[in-house]
Amino acid sequence: MIEFARSCAVDDVISSAVRITLLCPLTRMRIGTPARSERCRHVECFDLDAYLQCQRSSRTPKWQCPICSADARPRRLRICAWFESALTQPCDEREVQLNADGSHACVAREEMPARKRKFPIPVEGEESKPVPQNSAGDEEDNPICLD
Repeated sequence: MIEFARSCAVDDVISSAVRITLLCPLTRMRIGTPARSERCRHVECFDLDAYLQCQRSSRTPKWQCPICSADARPRRLRICAWFESALTQPCDEREVQLNADGSHACVAREEMPARKRKFPIPVEGEESKPVPQNSAGDEEDNPICLD
């Protein structure tokens, strides 16, 4: 079994508040064990188990950070204690805000933009356009079969 050092130099990496995703760049799922290479210069992490699984299943493992392509061979990997603490907080969101002092807070998801409606809702006083009709006539004469 490989032993990974628990270290994290967050204070060396940021000087102002930044948003950090809690999702692994490999799986797009919430990170379980946050890791990065000692050579990485970013705060973001990837899921250690997912990363090792990807490397094991590859015919030619690259051993590069999936975020910055730095050397990420097993002996260079570090588990980030700060990121671990952020993951244990009661936060169901996908991002946290990391402050320059090392504290963090959940970031609420921004509202997703509304989908464009296929048929716009008519505005009072505005002339509405007719909905296109089936050119073959009455819809009852032309049923849609789902077989």
